[in-house]
Amino acid sequence: MNKTELNVRMSLAATAFAVLIGGSAGFAHAQGPVWLSGPSVATLGAKASFSAGNLPPGAVVRILVQEGAAAAHQADVLVAPDGTLSYEVNPSIEGEHSVTVLDGSGQALATARLNVMR
Repeated sequence: MNKTELNVRMSLAATAFAVLIGGSAGFAHAQGPVWLSGPSVATLGAKASFSAGNLPPGAVVRILVQEGAAAAHQADVLVAPDGTLSYEVNPSIEGEHSVTVLDGSGQALATARLNVMR
């Protein structure tokens, strides 16, 4: 076996090991941190669309919407095969809202703020 073959085999073994370790760590195997984006301002009564990415394809995550000091709303959402999801918020009160993506254990992965005005 020459030096090039040895390097290729070592690289393949390291890649396989990284996939094995990353796959067992759940959300750790995504390409970078989880992101969440959407508008920062919305009009009361109008829907606001949010998108998230770098999530494990096929995972179920929870979206938590906190409407100021009012009650929180939540929904379980299935992540698309490309590691993204879309979610619409229909705020019912004015004020500062937060939209958070939670993993299966309830850990916050990403949060966005939404200021709702008339």
